[in-house]
This record gives sequence, structure tokens and C-alpha cells, in this order.
Amino acid sequence: NECEQNADVRGQGDFGRVVIQHLVHMSVDMQSSGLPFEDSKNKWSGLTGFMYGLPALATPLWWEKFLWLLQAILSVLADYTYVNDMHVVHGIDRIFATYNTIRIILLVASTLPLWTVVFALIPLSFYYKGALAKRNKSVEAW
Repeated sequence: NECEQNADVRGQGDFGRVVIQHLVHMSVDMQSSGLPFEDSKNKWSGLTGFMYGLPALATPLWWEKFLWLLQAILSVLADYTYVNDMHVVHGIDRIFATYNTIRIILLVASTLPLWTVVFALIPLSFYYKGALAKRNKSVEAW
């Protein structure tokens, strides 16, 4: 992909390439699953997608329940149902997940002690390692 190649030309490190790859897959290449593996359907990926709906059980706010349930549906569709296909749900899932990640980090930063934002590093590091595994075509690491 041209955008990813430009990242290499500019000498970006792995983090820069992961960010550029994410932005490309949220925009110009949003129908792609981004997975370099032929058959990526995995029941665990589908099951983990349902877990995004769990916070809906804890919040009393209807719109918050809606956001979490929508994220769960998009995740299952993108990471299980259409994982091996070109489908717009991949890009919609990435956009919505990015929005939710930023929203939660800002919510935590504005309501809890600032040091608690450090817990965002755990899922973000999983995303980063997964992106590197995809880039290196390592299904085992993914």
C-alpha cells in the first residue's frame, strides 16, 4: 500500500507504521480486514467480540448501553462473520473502536485520577503487537 510504503521512506519506526496502517484501514482501504492470512476465521475472535457488550450490563445510561452493544455487533461482524471478505464493516468497526477508545481514555482522565489512564496501555499494547504480527505475516503471534 502506498501510504504504508511512504511510512518506510520517511523512516518511521514500527509505531509510526502501525498508526499509518490503522488510518489507511479506516479510510481508503476500509473494506479490507487487514489480515494477510488466507483463512482467518477463528471462533475465539468471534467470542471476544461479544465481550465488548459486557459494559452495557454495568451502565444505567441507555445511550451508553447502545454504544457498547453496537461495538460488540460490529466487532463480531468484522472479526468473525466477514473476516475473510472485503466488507465495509471492517472500516466502520475500526472507526467506532477508535472513537470508543479515545472516548474512554478521556472519560477516565476526566473522572478518575490521571494515573489510571496508564491502564489503557494494556489493550493498546495488544493492538500494537497484533498489528506487528499482521505486518510480519505471523499467524502464531497474531
